[in-house]
Amino acid sequence: MNINSAIESKARSEMNEEELRQQEEMEFNTGPLSVLQQSVKNNNQVLISCRNNHKLLARVKAFDRHCNMVLENVKEMWTETPKTGKGTKAKAVNKDRFVSKMFLRGDTVVLGKFCMGGFKNTINSSLFALSATKHRVDTIWND
Repeated sequence: MNINSAIESKARSEMNEEELRQQEEMEFNTGPLSVLQQSVKNNNQVLISCRNNHKLLARVKAFDRHCNMVLENVKEMWTETPKTGKGTKAKAVNKDRFVSKMFLRGDTVVLGKFCMGGFKNTINSSLFALSATKHRVDTIWND
């Protein structure tokens, strides 16, 4: 049995500080959070879907296991439907804004996608999803 499997089989409450650090590092490098880890290392953009139906295209500078993130060069995109009179259909309007630096709280994150070449020319590498009820990260698709 190697060190990694010994750490994986232990309960978190039984681990010392060094074992907890090793397990977290292993989860960041091999699990769904590896999408964010690679984005930080390579300075790649990530497309993040949020609970308010906004999309964020940004570079991740830092993150934690709860998907809290420090983002740079953020383009926030969303769609608004203007209010109109009764019986008339309003045309949806796409809106966006630029934010140079942003802290994104992890409980607003629904889905993240690794991007190369910006929003229009996306090459998918992997997706991560955050279950809002279980606060658990799952890998849902790998290219």
